[in-house]
Amino acid sequence: MLLAASPALAVTFEPAAPGVNGFTTVDRVTWKDSKGLDREFFFAREYPNAKVPSIKGYVTRLTWQPDLFASRIIADENPAGINESNAQGWGTNVMHMHWSQYGGSHPVFGSGFSATTSKRDGFDFTQQPVFQGPHHLLFRVAYRQYTTLLKPGVARKSVKVTTDWFFADGLDAVIYAITIDATPGFSTDATAFRNNTLAPYSLVTAAPWNGTSDWAGGTDGPDGQSFGDFKTFTTNDMASWTYGGTNTVPFIWQWVTPASGRGDAEAAYVQTETYEQKAAGEGFAGGADAQGSRLPVYPDLGGLEYSYQMNFFDAYGSKRLTWGTQHGALYGGSGSTPGFINYSLAMHIGRFSDHGATNLLRETEAIHSGAITVQALTGTLVTTGPEGSGNATPHVYAPAGFNHVYRTWEVRAASNTARLRFDTAGVTYARPVIVVRNFTGTTATVTVNGVTVAAESSLDDARNVLYVTLTSVLSGTNVIVISASGSGCTSTCAPNTCGSDGCGGSCGCASGAVCLTNLTCCMPNDEPCGPDGCGGSHGPCGCTPSCAPGSCGTNGCGGTCACTSGSVCLANQTCCVPNSSTCGADGCGGTHGECPTSCAPGDQDGDGVCDDRDTCGGCYNPQQTDADGDGLGECWACDWCAGPGTDSDWDGVCDGADNCPTTWNQSQRDDDGDGIGNSCDAT
Repeated sequence: MLLAASPALAVTFEPAAPGVNGFTTVDRVTWKDSKGLDREFFFAREYPNAKVPSIKGYVTRLTWQPDLFASRIIADENPAGINESNAQGWGTNVMHMHWSQYGGSHPVFGSGFSATTSKRDGFDFTQQPVFQGPHHLLFRVAYRQYTTLLKPGVARKSVKVTTDWFFADGLDAVIYAITIDATPGFSTDATAFRNNTLAPYSLVTAAPWNGTSDWAGGTDGPDGQSFGDFKTFTTNDMASWTYGGTNTVPFIWQWVTPASGRGDAEAAYVQTETYEQKAAGEGFAGGADAQGSRLPVYPDLGGLEYSYQMNFFDAYGSKRLTWGTQHGALYGGSGSTPGFINYSLAMHIGRFSDHGATNLLRETEAIHSGAITVQALTGTLVTTGPEGSGNATPHVYAPAGFNHVYRTWEVRAASNTARLRFDTAGVTYARPVIVVRNFTGTTATVTVNGVTVAAESSLDDARNVLYVTLTSVLSGTNVIVISASGSGCTSTCAPNTCGSDGCGGSCGCASGAVCLTNLTCCMPNDEPCGPDGCGGSHGPCGCTPSCAPGSCGTNGCGGTCACTSGSVCLANQTCCVPNSSTCGADGCGGTHGECPTSCAPGDQDGDGVCDDRDTCGGCYNPQQTDADGDGLGECWACDWCAGPGTDSDWDGVCDGADNCPTTWNQSQRDDDGDGIGNSCDAT
């Protein structure tokens, strides 16, 4: 149902449309981006080949137009690759399995991995809209996918995969939300689920095939790429990576710049949650059976480094983007409910010169850092919801109101009205999507700071849910009111005003500002003393506090000097930092408590085992497990490998059996058979 929206924009869904790339039919989705230009996704549906009967639910063709005067760019997958069961579309799910399921040696990764794809090993597909409105579409693809190869007399294991694609008019990015459900069998047969997942696996120009354009209008690798897990890296030539500091929201990003003369385009995936909330992003991290984030290094590929499968080195010559989770994550990945792997990404394509990827990343960082805050003035923010697209486990939204699955803000209306205050501090927020629940009206009005604005709205009558996409870019403080048309009340909140809004609520000031008696907002000055400029005071002037470094007590102006966090103020008015002992004197006149008489040497890791008997002093391991009997406890700080001895290079092979004990070489390849691994063999 059309609700107070411009007729120029619309999301259309055409099921079983005429096929492309050899498909008999496809599901076609068309929407308008931030420039009002058409974009299209063609989802694989029916393919006339019994060899690969279930190759559905991914994007086999995508189109976009950089600007009104540019020709449309078409990104196709290789039709010949479909018959070979290769994953070369946009958004497929690929998994590498453990050698115990593969039963052989992989040509690149040795005995560790083999691949299974949704094209070859998917079945029981369903793909249809969960919700279809005039300006919003939630398209779901669900199927089962094998995690093991076909072996005579052995039942194959499978998982359930649910992928939601969320489209909203006026946005350049599409939300990709995937959940892999391994709960039916992973707890009783864990090794059958020692897989990773690479999704969305997006390769529209395959390595050996240069027949058509890709998303950037060419067939070669991009000019540069960047990625961030909990740190940020950038490269322009794959020969060297530039470390750019710490990072919060994981992302991957590739680009082609006008400066190179090859085009003006970029593609990026930005996760909706922080790395701490969801440690997703595919990489092998030394082959550990857990999600990790170390920059992957592949000795078998000449030491080349590439993150998140964004590999455009000469062997591939393509712009491949792949997200996912670590090897082994299906039976114990962090950041998800056990048995589930789920995460969501904003998949962006646009012009590099428009800075869409950097703005998308900056917005997401600001949402999680608190630079962008949302407060419900009328109605209440939704604080919990499903953890993932196919995982109904209740999950606390952080921050409150932010639905990480679809990158939307959710609020429960009060009497068909929701009033939200968006504070964006020093950043901008382009076209936020707001989901209003408990909305029983038939039409809606949207105002920003008391002024009625155009917005793209879709009503889900069956669920009493209203989807609204603002068509503007927010900055500073904005009060947004979404109400049922004809409800009899229109908010009267003018900029920088406070007090009643005329609808039983109140107008709010920006963060840090105060509301004066004349119902206007005032921001206090930042002077150290005297009047604050808003009728208050910072305190009397004329006295200069005196606080020497490391001192505490009075500051000479009626106040006190404070010690740094974790230190204490002694009687002589000096600060002291207690030692980190677990028992005994703290070095500052206090005590950590008495040490047990039977543990005279102390217990530095606090695991209840005295240091002189601890198999891994300095690492909490109260069970003292030591499966390989080498005297080193199974804790990260002591024993990295199975077998006697240590593992100096952390590659999982003990020094006594490692053919390159000081160089990481998990594969242990030794092509000339001289007992020295390739990674450290000069000849």
